[in-house]
Amino acid sequence: MKTEALKNTLKLKFQSGKIDISDISIEKLKELGIADKQKNRIDTKRLRLGSLGAYINFDNESDDELIISSSSLEITSNSITRIEEIINGLKKLYGQTEFFSGELVTNRHLIDDKLPERVLHDYSTEKSYTTDLIQLRKGLNTIHLYECGKDILHLKLSIQLKNKISLDQLLLEETFGLKSETELLDELIKNKITHE
Repeated sequence: MKTEALKNTLKLKFQSGKIDISDISIEKLKELGIADKQKNRIDTKRLRLGSLGAYINFDNESDDELIISSSSLEITSNSITRIEEIINGLKKLYGQTEFFSGELVTNRHLIDDKLPERVLHDYSTEKSYTTDLIQLRKGLNTIHLYECGKDILHLKLSIQLKNKISLDQLLLEETFGLKSETELLDELIKNKITHE
């Protein structure tokens, strides 16, 4: 079986108007250590900076995207480490901003011959219906399993922010329990999907 890591997304919501989007510029992102001229170049063709929002795509290995609106902050990347780097840079600018909700999502594909059929359709109880989605829940957190293509099982882990937190206090591992939640997902894959 082949495993393919996909995009990770951190979404944070705050009270509208608590962030001054006009503070964001190419120069400011470089000053904060979020962008540079070599490894983390800003894709200026897709760059959108304005009073209503900032849409920044990076031309880098982890294919990052940063979106800031009047009430939310979203970072998407192939790398959790890169999400942490962007957050650490933004702390210098927006550290005191308090977030009242948030979500960290990781995605991956498991690829193997007829894997979605073996995993999902085993739970079907009616001959005319098939299971196309399984959702597992632990408190606010969820794991979704669904067929994403021929022989591809998509696993989406969604970890919710439990308490209000300022950006200064945000640490992905401590705030979201990323390591322990990922270990639970790996255990699920091992015991229920691959049966290793």
